[in-house]
Amino acid sequence: MVLLSPLKKTYLLARWTLGVTPPSPNRVTNTLASVPAPRSSPVMVTTSYTGGCSSGW
Repeated sequence: MVLLSPLKKTYLLARWTLGVTPPSPNRVTNTLASVPAPRSSPVMVTTSYTGGCSSGW
């Protein structure tokens, strides 16, 4: 059950990111990077929605 915590954090972060315009793409990218991602990483998908391209992705 260790994966539930990172998955839940990622899910909540994705909901917040898609539902609210982030104040800064860099801040969101840093937040995403700090979330421990599971192997099939929704963080990569979320990053594509949060303007990850602006930070060199």
